[in-house]
Amino acid sequence: AAPEIKAAKFTPKVNPKVVVVRDVVRDASWIASNVDAPNIALIDARPAEDYTGAKTGDGLPRAGHIPGATNVYWMQNLSSSQNPVMKPAAELRKMYEAAGATPDKKVVTYCRTGMQASHSYFTAKYLGYDVTMYDGSFMEWSKTEGLPVVTGDKRK
Repeated sequence: AAPEIKAAKFTPKVNPKVVVVRDVVRDASWIASNVDAPNIALIDARPAEDYTGAKTGDGLPRAGHIPGATNVYWMQNLSSSQNPVMKPAAELRKMYEAAGATPDKKVVTYCRTGMQASHSYFTAKYLGYDVTMYDGSFMEWSKTEGLPVVTGDKRK
């Protein structure tokens, strides 16, 4: 049964805890410096074939993912594309924990250009994780000489 929908007023407020943008958004140098840190869970929000490198996205010079990243495609956060509502929190938490996101880690989301990662950022924030986003994402990473790229699925 569909729930009764009631009108509401939304008033956005600036989060006083977020002092500067760098607390929310990270750059390539920060990711490169922290890629091996045990307290970081790097989540790639792209489809599995992009993450593994089976498919090279438009404009990407290299296929694959950032070392240490695991893959949670952002659409997996939803019931389905036909029913685009968030899955229950317990199910989402189980999925993110399987990808290495635990309460003691900073979760860092990325995708191709930052759009899909935004949804994963929201989901991780909703679940209560300490989360940030690499907005340059894999587009920037794959174009930057000297930054390593991995192909395949590290969970295999």
